[in-house]
Amino acid sequence: MGMLRSLPGVIAASGVGASRSGRNVFDSNFSVGGGRTSTNEVLLDGAPNTIGDFNGVVIVPAVDSVQEFRLETNSYSAEFGRSGGGAVNIVTKSGSNQLHGSTYYYHQNTVFNANSFSNNRFGNPRPIVKRNQYGLTLGGPIRKNKTFFFFSFEGRRERDPIQGLFTVPTALERSGDFSQSLRLISGSPHLRSLDHPPRQRPALSRRLPQ
Repeated sequence: MGMLRSLPGVIAASGVGASRSGRNVFDSNFSVGGGRTSTNEVLLDGAPNTIGDFNGVVIVPAVDSVQEFRLETNSYSAEFGRSGGGAVNIVTKSGSNQLHGSTYYYHQNTVFNANSFSNNRFGNPRPIVKRNQYGLTLGGPIRKNKTFFFFSFEGRRERDPIQGLFTVPTALERSGDFSQSLRLISGSPHLRSLDHPPRQRPALSRRLPQ
């Protein structure tokens, strides 16, 4: 689905084709020829492959199992008429009279990754990322010139703990004294203002009454 971003006449969000958070479907937020987003049809081997509420894609097959990826943008036939925008047709591979297959493996690890500019600036270590993505395909004949099979598998094992920099109350703040409370502005510490927005009323005391 990410291939849509490279096609003419398509404006796609960066997350198109990615897993939708909290849902077992994939994002289809793209516009074709000026049409509204999430009104496009996505077909898998000619069958509808979207859900009804936000047009999410139900199944995104492994790349090695795709034979054809085609986008119909306009003036398409009535078979693609169930759409308010474009029609994406994904056709999967089928077996043949000869046995064919493929295997692949993708690995990402913290030790191979560069750190970000912000992490380097503040002396933070590289985030932990350990990703293993692998798969295989196999196709061939069951009965020559009559019946064929094709099998595809893809798996992913990932360890990517959530990391962040958070502020917790200091001992002074827990006692109601905010006179030393700081915040970072452009990498430099500054006293935190207790007015929101500031300078529209007399400054509040930085110590709460006991």
